[in-house]
Amino acid sequence: MLVTTAIISGLGLGSMYGLIALGYHVTYSVSNTVNFAQGSALMLGAVLAYTFGVTFGLPMILAMAAALVICALLGLLVERALIRPFVARGSSSWLMATVAGGIFLDNVVMFTYGKEPRSFPSFFSAKSVSVLGAGVDPCSW
Repeated sequence: MLVTTAIISGLGLGSMYGLIALGYHVTYSVSNTVNFAQGSALMLGAVLAYTFGVTFGLPMILAMAAALVICALLGLLVERALIRPFVARGSSSWLMATVAGGIFLDNVVMFTYGKEPRSFPSFFSAKSVSVLGAGVDPCSW
């Protein structure tokens, strides 16, 4: 059972790392820039979707759409304020500017919402499914 749990956890974690790498690759392929605040933008999207969906009671699809729109606007702001001025000067300091922007965003969200973890309501079921003796939560699929 321990091996099964390790394999399932490894597949889930590897999938997340793969999605992060894909996000960096797509960003670089499209704009020839790397946004190191990408993880912070993802975190902001999750926090906003939770706030709109759980706290304000919007339907989850609307909450996610609102979070996507706000994150898209944040992406435009990051490009205009943190990347474009440095690229226009021929400087590569925009890399550090995106890191600073990510740290700033992380701290704003942490001080606004706190550090305690929250979870979205399950879309599938409240019970775990047994896979070769390991419990798998369907809402994590």
